[in-house]
Amino acid sequence: MKSSEVYALLRSEIAPWAKAQSFKRAKPVLWTRQHGDTQTSFWLQIAVQDSWDPYAGSMFTVNFTHGSLPPRPFDRIGRLLDNEGLERLRVIQDSVISSLSRPPADYDKLHVSQQVTDWYLAKFNPIEQAYSGTEDIWLRYHEPEHVQAWGRFIVDVLPSCIQRIEHGG
Repeated sequence: MKSSEVYALLRSEIAPWAKAQSFKRAKPVLWTRQHGDTQTSFWLQIAVQDSWDPYAGSMFTVNFTHGSLPPRPFDRIGRLLDNEGLERLRVIQDSVISSLSRPPADYDKLHVSQQVTDWYLAKFNPIEQAYSGTEDIWLRYHEPEHVQAWGRFIVDVLPSCIQRIEHGG
C-alpha cells in the first residue's frame, strides 16, 4: 500500500473524532488544539526505515506531544495505553501478523545473510508476550482492512491518550 492510501484511510477514521474534540488538522496527518496556554498535538508516522514489503507489509505509529512549540519531546501510543489498551493492541497486531503470507524460499531478503533472514522472518512471528508500555510499538498492516481496524482502535484510545498527555496521568 502506498503511504498516501494509508494516511487517507486513517484520516477517514480519525478526522471526525478529532474535529469533534476541537483538534484542527495542521498538516495531512497532524492534528493540534490549544489546551490552556500550551498545545496538544498528535500525528501519524509511517515507518521509513522499514518500507513497504509485499509479504510483511509495513507499519506506522501515533505520536503525541503537549507543551509549547516546537513539539518535543513526544510520546508514542504504546507508552500512553493502559494494560487493557496494550492487550487490545497486541490482539490486533497478532491478527495482522497471522494474516500475512510468508515469502517463498527464493525471496531476495532471505539470501542476504543469516542475520537479515532471521530479522525478516521474525516479522511473521506472533507477539506472544504482553506489551509492557515501555516499548516503541509500531502498528503493522498489509491490507486496507488492517489500516481501518487500526483507525477504529486509535479513535477508541485517543481520549485516554490525550487525557494522559494533557494531564500527566
